Amino acid sequence: MVVRSVFSLLLMCFVCSSWAAKDPTAPLGWASESASPVNKIESYPLPRLQSIVCQQTIPCVAVLNDQVVGIGESLFGYTVEAIEPQQVTLSRRGKTWDLGLFSLDIKQ
Repeated sequence: MVVRSVFSLLLMCFVCSSWAAKDPTAPLGWASESASPVNKIESYPLPRLQSIVCQQTIPCVAVLNDQVVGIGESLFGYTVEAIEPQQVTLSRRGKTWDLGLFSLDIKQ
């Protein structure tokens, strides 16, 4: 009888401690964050093309995010592959992007 009472008391303590481990004030459906770190993929926004300057004596340069860059230079992880009078080609991790300028043909 005493052994059964002690066993019941230990079992109750174990059940109560596991129940108390949960936060009673947590919102319904809330799950705590896992302790394992999550690998976040860093993403950089595509640079904004502001201008392209081409002259006959020097190679073309482009203004991306207020910085002047030439062919082969890098900006925020993007490499400038080509600069043409109307577009700039960028690459990053095997992907390429063509950034183009809009025409300034304003008709009134």
